[in-house]
Amino acid sequence: MSHGSESILLESGVGTVLGPRNPKPLEGPEIPLYECSGETFGVAEFAAAHQGLLNQLEASIVARGRDLLLDRSSVPSDLATCLTRSCDIPSSSKPTLHVSRSGARSAYWRERSLKLKGCRPTSDGATFPLEVLPFGARRITHVRVPFGVMRAEGVMREILAYCFLTQNGMPVHSTPVCVWEYRTSGRSLGYCLVLRTKGEERAEQFIDYPACSLGDIVKPLRDKARAPVHGPFGSELRLRGLNLWKYLDQKAECLARLHFAGGARGVLNSNIGNDVLVRNAVGDLDVYLCDFDTFSVMPVPAGPREPFLEAFTLRCLVEVVKGSLSILDYVDLPRDCSPADRGQYLGEVYFQRSSCWRAYKRVFDRNVSQRIWSMAAVDAAFQHARRTEAFANVLSSCVLNSHYLDTMAAQRGIFYPHN
Repeated sequence: MSHGSESILLESGVGTVLGPRNPKPLEGPEIPLYECSGETFGVAEFAAAHQGLLNQLEASIVARGRDLLLDRSSVPSDLATCLTRSCDIPSSSKPTLHVSRSGARSAYWRERSLKLKGCRPTSDGATFPLEVLPFGARRITHVRVPFGVMRAEGVMREILAYCFLTQNGMPVHSTPVCVWEYRTSGRSLGYCLVLRTKGEERAEQFIDYPACSLGDIVKPLRDKARAPVHGPFGSELRLRGLNLWKYLDQKAECLARLHFAGGARGVLNSNIGNDVLVRNAVGDLDVYLCDFDTFSVMPVPAGPREPFLEAFTLRCLVEVVKGSLSILDYVDLPRDCSPADRGQYLGEVYFQRSSCWRAYKRVFDRNVSQRIWSMAAVDAAFQHARRTEAFANVLSSCVLNSHYLDTMAAQRGIFYPHN
């Protein structure tokens, strides 16, 4: 699609974009874990001490789930001492054990099915950006959070999600085991949450990436009026060796159940990389949602009115778009295009070609009908949500466009999400 503008990045070729063609599953490289100074908390004690970080509804969910949470006496003896993958604060130079790397800040102890989430504390105060969409807002805001570790609120939101999913009879991927607080020189460096998981095989490992650069995608599509376009352009990325429709049906059911019960994972945690695939007893892959450190819960009224529906549909849209497969298309947007118009242009590509959206919308509409909500009011709310800046911004991580590339150029770096 072309709407009259040219990105300033196109002539440079813009590097490799989408990642390796056949990414390896999470098996390595192995990384060392060291014992370090700090304090170990039982999940129940930690939740009781930090319940003030949640809203009233969220705190009540955790309180009702008190019997689900392990206390200090239930922590395995070999987890009573803090472990870290960081070289900043180890108690000794000799590693205690070696485990698998799991992202930039975590580790996976495969033999014990334990994920150490946030086990890479730094002593230099490094931070990374976090995208936040408060319920009812139309714009995503950006804040900075500590790099390598979790905040107390992030730990509480993982605990909240565990209680919420269990109480609502939803699939649970991870069970909190204990919490480590890293300390050095009398100050806290942040927290690590130890979780027992069903596995770490992420949906992103099945993505079949084309071996091409941003320029390879952009140039032929921008110039298609002058030359024929060849290649996989215009379609979604594919999932290699995976039953796409079963995966999407299960994911849509998980998301809709989450949303209509009032929950949402947050912007960054909605990425397709946070869908876990676990083999069941007959060898099929079942879908689980994971990573809930930005999870939140809002009450869902029986007869919702316009303000709630507008906020609710936007939150649903953002999570579904963020978790969709990228579409190999390029939209050349007009200069000074408004967020509403960006959402319209990019939406023309996304809603037509996204299989994740189609699967989710079927389940969403069924839930609306079962609750006897007004479909006309819901459709109007979706139209409102599609004209927000938040919606336009998350679409940029799914449909490549000139506005996104120009913004990245102004920031002197190119980043395109792994999905």
